[in-house]
Formats: sequence, C-alpha cells, structure tokens
Amino acid sequence: MRPADGFSHSTAALLQGIPLPRKLETDSRVHVTSIDPALRMRRPGVMGHHSKSVTFVTHRGLRLVAPAHVFSQLASMLSLDDLVAVGDFLVTPPRRGTRRQPPLCTAEELGAAIPHGARGAIRAHRALKEVRIGAESRMETLLRLVLVRAGLPEPQLNPGVPIGTDTLHPDLLFPQWRVVLEYEGDGHRTDPNAWRRDIWRREAFLEAGYRVVQVHRDDVLKEPEALLARVARAFAQSR
Repeated sequence: MRPADGFSHSTAALLQGIPLPRKLETDSRVHVTSIDPALRMRRPGVMGHHSKSVTFVTHRGLRLVAPAHVFSQLASMLSLDDLVAVGDFLVTPPRRGTRRQPPLCTAEELGAAIPHGARGAIRAHRALKEVRIGAESRMETLLRLVLVRAGLPEPQLNPGVPIGTDTLHPDLLFPQWRVVLEYEGDGHRTDPNAWRRDIWRREAFLEAGYRVVQVHRDDVLKEPEALLARVARAFAQSR
C-alpha cells in the first residue's frame, strides 16, 4: 500500500462492519483505490481502481476510502435494496447500551460523495431517497422496504417505547395500530440468552397492548405476500 492507495469498495465496507450480501462477504478479492491513475494497483487477488474524488480515513491502523465514498462505490456492485441497507447503516448512530454513538456519515455526505456521471450514480441517488435513520441490521432495512413498497406508511425504526420501568426498542413500530415487528435472525435461535430475552420482550409488548409480528428471513426474501397478509391481520385486530 502506497500513500496514494486505500482499501475500497466491498473490502472497505467489510473492514468497517458495513452489511453486505453473502456473495460479497465471501469474495476473496481485495479492492484498492488509488488517487493517482499511474499507480493503479495490479497484482494477483487485487482489484485496482482509480478515483480522483475519494478521500481516505484511518480505521484500526488501515487506510480506507471514507464511508460516504464507499456507498457510491458499492452502487455498481449491489442491488438497489442492498445499497439502501448500506446507507441506513452509515447514517444510523450505533447504539451502545442506552447511548448512541455518532454515525459514520450523514445523508448529506452520502449525496455529496456521488460522482456526477460515474458508474452506479443513478442507482446511488435512487437508493439515497430511500435511506432512513434507525435500522440496525440489513434485514431490518429489507423488511422496511417490503412494507413501504406495498403501500404501508413508514414505520418507526427502533424507537424507545416505555413499558413499565423499562424502555424497549422494537425493530419496527406502527404506533397508530400499536403493531410491533421483530426480526428474528438465526442468532436469536441459537443463542439461549437472546432467545430468552426475545420471549420476555414479546410478553412485555403483548401485556402493554401491542400486537407482535415475528419475522424470519424467508418471510422477507421468499414469502413477502404472506408476510404482508400477517401484518394486515395484526392491523385489523388492533382496531
């Protein structure tokens, strides 16, 4: 790595914990962008790129393309929905216990980093219109997109809901119907502590008068119509 180089594209995303689909998580190629066109890296296993517009940041001692520029770079590699998930991750302040940390960037910075006329620029601008603050996982973003594209109003994302002496954060909330959607990943099933907490959370929401719809990966990716029907029933039952 030379002074003009930085890890970029999916490599920079993975190094910063940005959620990507499995095909990119398992891609063994290393992406490196140089700001000097004469120094574009060429070596086995490395995808060399050139860009005059990117800026670099240091992350755990490594030089990476700045997060906002990674978003625009990924526009040529990801589907629209997965790019929205990247944007959601970047603009959402991560939660550490009861405290929020600063987000990796703002929506305004994402827009400013999209090069005019660059490959993927149109998709990046389209995705930016659907980016929202609040989703805490890729699947929460994909779930939200399924719902709003079916004509439902925008749900609240991980809001603080006072229940008794606790404050719970449902993945998605429709407050007007008092309907909570909770995404249950495999980690919830295999981790006994997470499973136990999920049971407690569900009972707490039900006792407080909320309808709870538990959502699995296949509901979002393979059977969205059945999922929408379940949500519609929850809305009807809450009236």
